[in-house]
Amino acid sequence: MKNQPENPWKIIGLFGSLGVEILLFIVGGAWLGRFLDDRWGSFPTWTATGLLGGMLLGGVSTVMAIRFLRKK
Repeated sequence: MKNQPENPWKIIGLFGSLGVEILLFIVGGAWLGRFLDDRWGSFPTWTATGLLGGMLLGGVSTVMAIRFLRKK
């Protein structure tokens, strides 16, 4: 049973979910940054920081998910 190939739909679902996860981190960071910029009048400082932070968190989350899945 160990030598059976992976189901292609499972792989497609995995990559799709990782993409959505990255997207949510980036959009969430941008939204939070925009909120802080509007509150403190510091555009585009917090928006850019939120975007970069979202990309960083999305990348870290993806690496952690891939490491977890490789152990299985």
